[in-house]
Amino acid sequence: MGEEELLRILAAIRIGQAIPGMNRGTLYRFAGLGLYNSHGRARDFDGWQIVTLESQQRSRAHIRLFVSVLATYLKDGKASLAYGGTPRSVVLTYLPGDGPRVPHLGEYGSHYKSLGRYIFSLRA
Repeated sequence: MGEEELLRILAAIRIGQAIPGMNRGTLYRFAGLGLYNSHGRARDFDGWQIVTLESQQRSRAHIRLFVSVLATYLKDGKASLAYGGTPRSVVLTYLPGDGPRVPHLGEYGSHYKSLGRYIFSLRA
């Protein structure tokens, strides 16, 4: 799935839509699309398209996920979004090399996977 198709799917999700998490009892609310503003911490990513989820189960309720990173999570198919591990495409695209590190990529893996699984369920 390309980034353009992904953006069309995300734009069709209504604000407030419940999205189940990978872990039992985890629930997100879709909060919409926007542009990333690092407030000076990760300037290389300022202006990148993001999707925002909300979770009242976290101390920082807003979770901002990069659409291009989400598209990479979806490249390897739904089976790659299982609990544990990181999809091969994500490892090859974002983890090696000397480029800028995607903010929170390591700790947000389950959030990317949860939203990815929800997107695959919409396509079924």
